[in-house]
Amino acid sequence: MIKITTEMLHNPRWYETIMLKSGNLEGDERISFIDRISEQNLYLAAKCKNSSFEQEQDLVKRLLRKAKKETEDMNHAKNAAQGILTLAEFACEKEIVKLTLNLKLEKLLAIYEAIDNFGLKPPMILSDLLALKTPIYNYDYSYEFTYDYEHETIKRIYKMTRHHIPNFQKISSLVKQIIYEDKAFTLNLNSYNTLINKAQTYQQGFELFEEMKNAGLKLDEISYSTLINKAETYQQGFDLFQEMKNAGLTPNEISYNTLINKAQTYQQGFDLFEEMKKAGLKLDEISYNTLINKAQTYQQGFDLFEEMKKAGLTPNVVTFNTLLKKATRHQQPLQVFLSLLDEMIHLKIKPQVGGTNKRGKTIKPYTVFAVQNKLRQNQIPYKEWVLKKREPLEKAPRWLQTAWAEFFRQTVQD
Repeated sequence: MIKITTEMLHNPRWYETIMLKSGNLEGDERISFIDRISEQNLYLAAKCKNSSFEQEQDLVKRLLRKAKKETEDMNHAKNAAQGILTLAEFACEKEIVKLTLNLKLEKLLAIYEAIDNFGLKPPMILSDLLALKTPIYNYDYSYEFTYDYEHETIKRIYKMTRHHIPNFQKISSLVKQIIYEDKAFTLNLNSYNTLINKAQTYQQGFELFEEMKNAGLKLDEISYSTLINKAETYQQGFDLFQEMKNAGLTPNEISYNTLINKAQTYQQGFDLFEEMKKAGLKLDEISYNTLINKAQTYQQGFDLFEEMKKAGLTPNVVTFNTLLKKATRHQQPLQVFLSLLDEMIHLKIKPQVGGTNKRGKTIKPYTVFAVQNKLRQNQIPYKEWVLKKREPLEKAPRWLQTAWAEFFRQTVQD
C-alpha cells in the first residue's frame, strides 16, 4: 500500500494514483480519506469524490462550502485558485462568475497564474472571464481601450490565453441568471464597463448602459467612451458625447479619439481635434492617425503628418499606411510614395508585408496593398530606387532588413 505524502498531494503526477486509492475505499473510510485530503488540496479532494458514482451529498456540500470560502479569499491567490478549481470540478460555473466578475484584472490574473503554476489547466470559464476583462490591442485603424494597464501585463495574458476562443455570450447569459436569481447581487462599475466593451452590438452595449443608470451607478468617462466606441453612427456617438458633458464629466483623450474615429467627414473630425487642443488634452499618435484617415485630400493628411512630427510624435506604420493609401487614391506622383518609404526606412519602421504576429493573429500586407498599384505602373524608376536602398539597409538591424527584403520581393516585378 502506497503511503500518501504531502508532496504527492501537491504533485499533479500523483493525482491518478491518489484517486485510484480513493476509489478502492468504501463508505465512511472513503469519505474520511477525502476529507483529510481536502485539508491540503481541495481540488484533488473534489476529483477523488467525482471519481466514483457514490452520491455522498453531505461530502459534496462540505467541499463546496470550503470552495466558496477559499474563492472569497481573494487576497491569497493560491487559496482562491483552489476554490475555483473545485467549483469548476463540480460544474459550478455560475458560482465562479458570481464570485469573480467584480474582481480587478490584476487579482483575476493572479488566480489564473496560480493555477498555471500548480501545473494545471485553468477552467474554461476562468479563461473566458480573463479574456473578458482584458483590453484588446488592434494594430489597425480600429482600437479598443487599454485603460491604465501596462503593456507587459496584457502580453502575459495573451501568451497564456492565445489558444482560447472566449465565449462572452455564455458569461453574459450567466450574469443575467445570477441577477435574476439573487437580487442582492450587483455588478460594480468596472464590470459593467467591461461587459459594454465586449458587447457584440451597440444595442447590447446600450442596454447595459441603461441598466447601469437604473442600478444607480455613477457613470464615468470610461462608461461613455466605451459605448461611443460601439456606436453605429457618428450621431449616436456625438449624442452620447454631449450627454457625457451635460452629466458634468470631462471628455478625455479616449473620448475624443473614439468620436473622431466615428466622424463621417473630415470637418467633423477636425473640429473635435481642435477642441482637444483648446481643452489642453494631449494629442497622441492615435489622435493624428485617426484624423489623417479622415482627410479628404492627400495634402490635408500630409499637413497633419508634418504637424505630428513637430509635436514630437513619431509616426508609426499605421501613419504611413494611411498616407500611402491617400497618395494612391489622390493619384500622387511616384516621388511622393518613394519619399514616404524613404522616411519609413530612416525611422526603422517595418512595412506590413503579411504573416502572423506573436499572438498568432494574421496581419495583412497593408503597406504592400497601399503602394502596389503605383509601383506596378512605375517599375523601372522603382527598381532603381530599390537598388539605392540595398546599401543603407545592410547597416540596419536584421529584423528590419528581413522585413524590407520581403517588401521588395512582393513589389518588384521581374
